[in-house]
Amino acid sequence: MDPLTLAISTILGKYAIDKGATLLKEAGQAAANAAGKLFEKVMQRLKADPAEAKNAERFEQNPEGYKAPMTDAIDEKLKADPNLAAELKSLVEEFQRASGTTIINTGSGAVATHGGVAAGAGGVAVGGSVGGSIVAGNHNRVEDKRQTINRSGGVDISGTANITGDVTGRDKTTGK
Repeated sequence: MDPLTLAISTILGKYAIDKGATLLKEAGQAAANAAGKLFEKVMQRLKADPAEAKNAERFEQNPEGYKAPMTDAIDEKLKADPNLAAELKSLVEEFQRASGTTIINTGSGAVATHGGVAAGAGGVAVGGSVGGSIVAGNHNRVEDKRQTINRSGGVDISGTANITGDVTGRDKTTGK
């Protein structure tokens, strides 16, 4: 998916939840205004298209539930109308300048903003600091003074890892 489409979709999703009230608190008046202009422009364009009008209305009521159809519709509109793409790109840049945020996603994966942590496809995301090494992937062979580890998948962390949030997995030595 085009990075511009993803940036638009992300901003619209944040704005639509409460019509910019949270954005106003988090990023300031100028960012909330820019997001509002972007929201109005996109909604106006989609509501003018009978095939997209219902999804646009549903998105306003349930942004999370209709994010995927909205993103697809935005992507189609941008590909079909270079002038619209240029106008929306300008509004995204205005939002990014006002909020101090740059949203870029190339290829598959995730976008993290405002201190979040994200990893691309097959990646490992760690929030916090890591001392030591992290080995991820399949069929790795790791040797240290104590042992040789042959990996068939998963992640090994040696040293100290200060992780913010949840960690899911099991201890290989105890199976718990």
